Amino acid sequence: MGDSASASGQARRLARTDFWEAAKPMTPFVALERPDGIFLLPTSIDPKLFVEGSRGEFVVLPRALKALLQAGCPAERGTLVDVGAHVGTTTIPAIRAHGFEAAVAIEPDPDVLVLLRTNLELNGIAERVTVVDAAVAGTEGEGAFRPGTRTKHVHRWMKGQLVSEPSAETMPVRTVTLDGLVGEGVVDPAATGLLWFDCAGREEEALRTAESFLSLRVPIIFTLRRSAVARGSVLVELLTSVYEFAVDLRHPSLGGDVSGWTPMIRPAGELQELRIRSKLTDVLVF
Repeated sequence: MGDSASASGQARRLARTDFWEAAKPMTPFVALERPDGIFLLPTSIDPKLFVEGSRGEFVVLPRALKALLQAGCPAERGTLVDVGAHVGTTTIPAIRAHGFEAAVAIEPDPDVLVLLRTNLELNGIAERVTVVDAAVAGTEGEGAFRPGTRTKHVHRWMKGQLVSEPSAETMPVRTVTLDGLVGEGVVDPAATGLLWFDCAGREEEALRTAESFLSLRVPIIFTLRRSAVARGSVLVELLTSVYEFAVDLRHPSLGGDVSGWTPMIRPAGELQELRIRSKLTDVLVF
């Protein structure tokens, strides 16, 4: 059975690769259809998402919700705040498949924003999602944003990041703070069920402007990098001063049905001792 499933999966990936390569000269976009959403993707990027049919967040999100449920946290999902929403690969499944009532999707890349808004419409949830065309930063105003690469065989396809100084490779984007969005009435921390960070190493900066969320101990998913743990992470110190528990959402691997995965809930203070098996992992704190 295992060999048969493996062969079938390989055949499917080869067929999708052939389709992608045939489609590239004929159309700028193709659609990936999954049980938890439809995603329009540009054919100018690396085909990995279309070929594999999956990304880390498709597994990480249900794992996080399973861990929260196991820990006895309220089942009401409320609003997802998605920092670095990209094309909607977290926001759309959250609403369509995982019981969230609404979302605030924050994304600065103008090219990606077009796809995000299109995907929200394709999935019939545009009226339930507030799109914020900005980057979350430590201050409100304007920042230099370097768009992610569009070239093939690059893992972080299309994902860009704020950088310290403008250059020929950057563009100006609006910057906002999470507490600022609260003050504007864009999001209510008391109604937020989950705060998700996918903002390319700017998590610490963003969190320092999220006191209204931290004071309520809103559950957070963030990326923890092995290099940060090795040198002592200020981000980890900040989070462990607020939260009680943590779960490594990529342990032991991202494969398999989430129903067969058992969350290892540990004291948040142990995050600094976490042995990251690859370059990074996704962590839930609550």
